[in-house]
Amino acid sequence: LSSDVGWTVTKVNVDPDAVSLHDMRNDLKSALSDPNARVLINYHRAEAGQVGGGHWSPLGSYSQSEDAFLIMDVAKYKYPPVWVPAERLYVSMATTDRCGEWDFPWAQDLLSPELRRPRTKEDAMKAARIVGCQGAWRGYVIVRKMDDGAEGSQ
Repeated sequence: LSSDVGWTVTKVNVDPDAVSLHDMRNDLKSALSDPNARVLINYHRAEAGQVGGGHWSPLGSYSQSEDAFLIMDVAKYKYPPVWVPAERLYVSMATTDRCGEWDFPWAQDLLSPELRRPRTKEDAMKAARIVGCQGAWRGYVIVRKMDDGAEGSQ
């Protein structure tokens, strides 16, 4: 997605030294109130009070009275939508993803069919090296449809 096709994409890594709870809350509330915006979060499920590790999900809503965000999990058969307090969501995104940055999408073409679905820890580590995995803070992505005449992306 890019400005060439009418979208802006804003990626925010929730590094606690650079992004505060207040910043995160305001960014997410603003995007959720915009009918032309969508929010995806990369969070650690266990830190959000769920079972599991790192995961991507869309956000559906914000409750001012509860100061909580509604996570609309893509695996709804296993994880129904859940309200997570803003502070807990912040903590779950202020964690590191072992492969938060990599040469996507080009590097995946360098993987053999066996390494695309590694069965051993050694194969997973080899695949990570090939695609250039680097640790990074989790966070969120806001995708907005640009108004007619708007320019640029972040």
